[in-house]
Amino acid sequence: MMDLVSVVMSVYNGEGYLRDSIESVLDQTYKNFEFIIVDDGSTDRSKDIIREFTQKDQRVKLLEQKANTGLPGCLNMAIEKSNGELIFRQDADDISYKGRLEKQFEVMKDPNIIVCGTMSYLIDERSMLVGDDGEVDEKHFYQRLVSQDSIFCHGSACFRKSKFYEIGRYDEKFIYSQDCDLWLRFLKSGAKITRIEIPLYGFRIKRIPSSMDKVIGQSLYTQYLKARYEGRQFRFDLEQIREQIEMNRGVKKYVYYHNVQYLIKTHLKAVIYRYKRKKYE
Repeated sequence: MMDLVSVVMSVYNGEGYLRDSIESVLDQTYKNFEFIIVDDGSTDRSKDIIREFTQKDQRVKLLEQKANTGLPGCLNMAIEKSNGELIFRQDADDISYKGRLEKQFEVMKDPNIIVCGTMSYLIDERSMLVGDDGEVDEKHFYQRLVSQDSIFCHGSACFRKSKFYEIGRYDEKFIYSQDCDLWLRFLKSGAKITRIEIPLYGFRIKRIPSSMDKVIGQSLYTQYLKARYEGRQFRFDLEQIREQIEMNRGVKKYVYYHNVQYLIKTHLKAVIYRYKRKKYE
């Protein structure tokens, strides 16, 4: 019999892609899972959409927040309510391709592996394929994490709940980049992290870029993490970073160049990928 695993998601005003995201999980070849979804105080139809699925499939469970509290707190809540030892992430605007859970479950049969992510396709707002996130050598995981470059999409991750609690869960002070902080803490503890070099997840990129708050926050949190793991003092502590994001001033120039470079690189990669596909079709 298949072991029970837990899929966790948090959603805030995600009605646009939520249905596709949920259906992609329910359509998995690995069937013995619970799907815990936290509605983080949505004001759109997200909650109604989740309720529809709870009525159709008993594996879907809805947890509700009265107000918007943020991703890390919601994920901690979902994991606390979970019954599986293996925790699979899923983001509300992305999709999991068929076979994802099964393939990651097979990898996690090795007791030495604590975290497993996957390669991802980049998809647009119509779910059309525009690229992938490329192969990543495990030897470079640390350097990528402290350079504001992911080792795999957060939503593609699977990890062991017991080890997750050993290293201290998601740090709720991290409004953004909470996955980078978590993976770095896993690495520091000696945990083995691996990645399946097959695209099993679809990460949605949008023509409208992230809000300035998010861009600023991700950059500052990443630079904070790099300084912390190099034993240096960063110019802001975690509380000050939160204040700077809320103020949304005084730090734009500090992070602007780095993030414009990152956005250009991501979208240029998608354009090149489109061109190559068209050329050889």
